[in-house]
Amino acid sequence: PIHVYGLHNCSITLIDGTVDSSMQALCGDMVSLELLNADGNPEYNKEIKCWYVNGEMVTEDYFIMPDEDVVASVCFINETKDNFEESCTSGTLINNIAAKVQYVDEVFTDEQGNVSDAGYMKVSSNTFGSITYTFDEVVTINDFASIRMRLYVTEESPLLYFGIANSTIWPEAPKAVEEGEEGYEAYLAAMEEYNALCALKAKDKKYEASPTPNHASGDVPVARIPNREWTVLEMPLTAFGKVGEKLHAITIAVASSTSDEGKKVGGELLLDFISINYGLAATDNNYVETLYFNAIFAEETGSEAQAAAISEYYQWAVKLSDEDRASAVHQAHIAEIQALMEESFSQAHIYTNDPSVDTTRGAVDQGERIQTGWGGHSTDYNTAYETYVHMIQFASGDYDGTATLPMVSYNEYAEVYFGLRAISAGNGTITIGDGSYSFDNSKSHNWKVKVVGNVLTVSDDNKTSNDGGGVLWTTTISDAVANGEAGLVIDFNFDAWSQAEITEMHAVTKPCVETMFIERPSDWGGNGTRVGNFNTTYAVTTQKTFNSNDFDGTLTLDAVNYNLYNEVYFGLHAIAGATSWEPYEGVNGIITIGDQTFALDPKGGDYYFKVTIKGGVLTMKVEKVGKPGDVSTSLEALSVVLSEDVLNGEVGLTIDFNFGAWSQAEITDMRLAIYSTDIK
Repeated sequence: PIHVYGLHNCSITLIDGTVDSSMQALCGDMVSLELLNADGNPEYNKEIKCWYVNGEMVTEDYFIMPDEDVVASVCFINETKDNFEESCTSGTLINNIAAKVQYVDEVFTDEQGNVSDAGYMKVSSNTFGSITYTFDEVVTINDFASIRMRLYVTEESPLLYFGIANSTIWPEAPKAVEEGEEGYEAYLAAMEEYNALCALKAKDKKYEASPTPNHASGDVPVARIPNREWTVLEMPLTAFGKVGEKLHAITIAVASSTSDEGKKVGGELLLDFISINYGLAATDNNYVETLYFNAIFAEETGSEAQAAAISEYYQWAVKLSDEDRASAVHQAHIAEIQALMEESFSQAHIYTNDPSVDTTRGAVDQGERIQTGWGGHSTDYNTAYETYVHMIQFASGDYDGTATLPMVSYNEYAEVYFGLRAISAGNGTITIGDGSYSFDNSKSHNWKVKVVGNVLTVSDDNKTSNDGGGVLWTTTISDAVANGEAGLVIDFNFDAWSQAEITEMHAVTKPCVETMFIERPSDWGGNGTRVGNFNTTYAVTTQKTFNSNDFDGTLTLDAVNYNLYNEVYFGLHAIAGATSWEPYEGVNGIITIGDQTFALDPKGGDYYFKVTIKGGVLTMKVEKVGKPGDVSTSLEALSVVLSEDVLNGEVGLTIDFNFGAWSQAEITDMRLAIYSTDIK
């Protein structure tokens, strides 16, 4: 018979099975053992201890290709592999009599089909046993380094302890006493003392892992691990000591459990490998930058997952130094991300919203769209709309009818909005869903109608201030309308010689890169309760109540480099409680930022402000008040140019409160909208 030697595959992997590179070679070829490290991971620069080729350790940096596929894996210093006793580790495994250690030179498959690399170590204990693993080289603890081990535990193993090795020399176990109750009790006492010496001491315990949810000592970090399944446990080195301290070994203790019958059940642990992650990659900005960047383009273009990846990249990138931000690697990535955002996360326009109007009751449907500047229609919308509107004229007769917009699948977008304008010679009422708004004068009204999912919000566009600013009403639209199976209906009930306009729709493509949390204020009370009352969507709040005493002091926010953001905003709520006392002689309800001050009107009740920082200027506007008739919600409370040290994040923004007793203030998380220009 003639045997034909063909090409075979060769994979170069790390100890955990991650493939670094692959190639093909013929039987008899000399194949070099080396890491390509295409991503530039500095972890790969560690000293190599040895290589394994198809499970066999080799001392050279090459091998001769056999007539079969090959998996070659590298083993660095401070990594074990396969048979712990005879493997490449130069460390020692020390066990006491309570822990039985076996070295198994075969593959172990768990119930999910996962397999050990090759050999593994089996540690079992009838009571409480521990082993000590000594590193090849002493490790210096840093914030990023960790111990990684692949392990398997049975459900009878309720808890694993990890800590500092307390002894490397074990005492001799006491011998059993054959006769006499007194002698037996002495033996038990001696065994108890012996086990205490051998076991991991409480003061040396640093970490726990358990497959049992309700089992933990509660005094050290604890990890949940599945039983009867190979899993990787990673513990930070900072759990074992302070940054800068030296670590030469760790102890692993296996605890037994108690059965339902009250009997001790031994614990069992299988170890596939132990390794030290030095944390070098986490300190290398170019490498981390590449990971975040690749994660963006690994997702489907325009998908929600890609938006989340951009957000994660941005939150990391804004913390870079000026030098790292100016690097060629960073600038090249920024250019690609900006192009992606402008193409896939920009605003979309919907040009098909000409409404169907009931003309049988006196309305004149203008039919075609009217471009800005034609037809005498309004150009007073505050929000940036497109240049086309649809006009409806309610001429010589009163009108009570509807306009139905074309069907739009609102759920396909993060947000859909359009402009709505109305002017009535007499009375006018507009109804959408279960909300409506009425007016009885000839002033014009300019509104923004926004649909997010099934929620529709109508708010004053703040151009004319005829409606006081803020949200006029919110309603829930049906699933049929939200899914594009039915058109949105707007109901008009107007006197004669009135008019309405509906602009084209705009949409923000879904998903968009959403507003993100930046920082919360420091040292400022507990959870607030009024976050839902802000017009704008904010995150969790923190609250301060000035109980029985007057308060004249400051709140300092965490320092933020505002120069890195296009726009930052947060919500501020305040109520001056002592103003309900009449007369009240003290100073009460004054908010100061920078050199600007705003005093709360005692008749205004609760004040809700939106504080925006943009272009170096902080603006605080009244967004909502408890008593709208007393305070204008279009009021700009204060505007101040912030100092350079606040803007560049050297110091935190300070807000000064001068409030009487029984007053309260509340501040939300900061938020920002990410634009492509934000990423620098």
